[in-house]
Amino acid sequence: MVAIKIVVVGASATGKSCLVSKYVDNVFYESEPGTHQATIGASFKTKTITIEGIEVTFNIWDTGGQQRYECFAPTFCPGAKVAIVCFDLNKESTFETAQRWVNTLDSLVPNCKVYMCGTQKDRVNSQQLAFSGFYARIHAFCEVIGAPFFETSAKTNEGIHDLFNRIASSTIDYMMEIESSNKHERKAKVSKRKRLWQCCPCNLT
Repeated sequence: MVAIKIVVVGASATGKSCLVSKYVDNVFYESEPGTHQATIGASFKTKTITIEGIEVTFNIWDTGGQQRYECFAPTFCPGAKVAIVCFDLNKESTFETAQRWVNTLDSLVPNCKVYMCGTQKDRVNSQQLAFSGFYARIHAFCEVIGAPFFETSAKTNEGIHDLFNRIASSTIDYMMEIESSNKHERKAKVSKRKRLWQCCPCNLT
């Protein structure tokens, strides 16, 4: 079994909790305009799936997006293998916050894999967004930091399973690479010790 700690970060009212609830519980709560209920501190959910024949458990920390909760990042982020950095595709200002979160994560958990997540795709006018240059900015930033970019909608479920399946498969591939590298290192050490033993004068007859 593979356990993956995930932190979900980003500006307030970008749909982080909706994203997590839709994936884990398959529920979507649509708030009335102006009635958004912010997450206080952080909430925790878990989900187990099987992918490529391997059982994967996601331990998901959904963090509060209001700026006063960013001070809790050192509490929730350490040990995270993955960060989903959310921003609202309809509010370019939330992308600025997302970029700031990437910098924060880099200082707190430098080995954490970042996934950029544009939320509330169901409300987007894709043509208008493309002409605005916002898409170009997003893709340029993701290319610089080497982060995959997913467009999601908790309302329609678009892109959410693709995001988490990619996280699972990429993490499995990475862990298998590490395991393979470690095996080669151990084999090389054993081979070196054997050569040294054979060359030792005390072992010559």
